[in-house]
Amino acid sequence: YLDAPVSGGTRGAAQGTLAMMVSGERALYEQAEAALEVMAKNLFYIGPAPGQGQTMKLLNNLLSGVAMVATSEAVLFGEAHGLDPEVMVSVLNVSSGQNTATSDKFPTRILNGRYDAGFTIDLLSKDVSLYLAEADRIGAREKVARQVGETLAAMREAMPGEDFTRIYPYLKGVGGE
Repeated sequence: YLDAPVSGGTRGAAQGTLAMMVSGERALYEQAEAALEVMAKNLFYIGPAPGQGQTMKLLNNLLSGVAMVATSEAVLFGEAHGLDPEVMVSVLNVSSGQNTATSDKFPTRILNGRYDAGFTIDLLSKDVSLYLAEADRIGAREKVARQVGETLAAMREAMPGEDFTRIYPYLKGVGGE
């Protein structure tokens, strides 16, 4: 068998832009590659060990969550100082603070009030929890991941089933705590 999780959400599936992270025997991957390319525009062979594809997906989703939480907090900080969110995002996107939250989520899903990335807080919180469980298993110190995991879990409890891009209004509503 192959481990082949995807990233890109429902939008990526609909637009045919998913990333697939595949692990398992190389020969089996090569045998299945043509079929996998039909499902994912961005296909990556991660390694031979079962679970390496899932590990890649979990660390990717952790970074996505970190970007969303950190960017939301930063934009709220700027707003508290009278800065315009659209101007902040424009500056960030041509500066060292640029990330997927500033380049995609804020301009196309948050600032316009759509909140439609197609990935629920439940799924992101689950993935970060799985990441943290594996970090505990291998003895890794994960201070940032733990803080983000707590924030996502609190949002999941308050807003189950909501799109994860709603982390911004959630943090705004709780005073950025």
